[in-house]
Amino acid sequence: MSYEVKIHAPADLSEKWYVYIYSGGKIIKKFYKGLAKEDNYADRMLKAEVLQSFIERDLKRGWNPSKKGLPQTEDLGYNIIQAFDFAFEIFKGKLAQKTFQDYSSIYRAIKPTILRLEWQNHDIKEFDSYHIKILLDTVKKSKKWSNKRYNKAANVLRSIFTALKKEFIIKNNPVQGLDYLPEETPIEMELITPEEQTLIIQHFNNVCPNFNIFLKILYQCGIRPNEIRQIKCSMIDFNKNIFLLPSEITKTKARKVPFSEDLKNDLLGIDLSNPNYYLFGIQSPYCRRKGKLFKTSPYQMSINVAGNLWREHVKGILGINKKMYGLKHKGANDKEDNGMNIETVKQIFGHSSEKITQIYATKHQEREFEKARAMMPKFQ
Repeated sequence: MSYEVKIHAPADLSEKWYVYIYSGGKIIKKFYKGLAKEDNYADRMLKAEVLQSFIERDLKRGWNPSKKGLPQTEDLGYNIIQAFDFAFEIFKGKLAQKTFQDYSSIYRAIKPTILRLEWQNHDIKEFDSYHIKILLDTVKKSKKWSNKRYNKAANVLRSIFTALKKEFIIKNNPVQGLDYLPEETPIEMELITPEEQTLIIQHFNNVCPNFNIFLKILYQCGIRPNEIRQIKCSMIDFNKNIFLLPSEITKTKARKVPFSEDLKNDLLGIDLSNPNYYLFGIQSPYCRRKGKLFKTSPYQMSINVAGNLWREHVKGILGINKKMYGLKHKGANDKEDNGMNIETVKQIFGHSSEKITQIYATKHQEREFEKARAMMPKFQ
């Protein structure tokens, strides 16, 4: 019996595409695998042609598609580098920009090590937990990684192999069961006192008033400085008093962040007429004059502007040797003092787990212990 392998490729991409085996005037088998994920014609056709070529190869090797049996996934034959690159193509469309950048940074460190170990041409299915450990240990030693960075790289590899497993390129995730290294307990950040906060506000009212609004967003909303500088006027909803942060600017995923009435009044004092302007931009490219910073503008501020201004004025002039990020920590604690539960703080801050939020809300454990003491039964 002779077989033909054909592609069903309707021009309308909303219709199902498939590769099929044709014989004796009828379709013997259809294969849909992954074709619908490609959202343009050329990419979908390329994937279909690759699938077609693998099916034709298996037929030449003697596979009988008419024989009854459990369906098997096709072996795409990816080597380690090809498989990793394939996973990053998937990440590109799914991860937040900052997360994708973090993952890419890890991969840029790992990829040359794979080449130095001469593993690049080995089939990805040969890769197991033993090789993961060798790879991570080698990179840690050469890059002088901390245990925390090592664990972060392990999580990136876990995500890579999870993506490959979902695409049926591998059957098992070799990172499962890998031991993480013990991490150093983070040093508790020294919080800014209420008196220092008042002094900072008074100072910037005279020097750069809009920077106070920037700092208020950091303190009240817990939005990261790198996210604040990317907020555009269109991302502010005054009807609901929320910031609408898309995944392109956040560290994790898109989120809504509520803001207070007093912050709303501050924002309404700014010219927000152009929705495409940055809320805190610079008046002209490469501008450094304080009076021209933190203005609505089509020009985005660099990532260092806010930090440099803080160091120059808060640490240098006011002599308050504390970090700007401490305002976010103080905000977390003050929210809990005002009765906000830790889960709500977590959602506002955009944290993936409550454990991360507790690093910011440094008094959380102390409060929980105080509640526990009050609930202790008497031994009598």
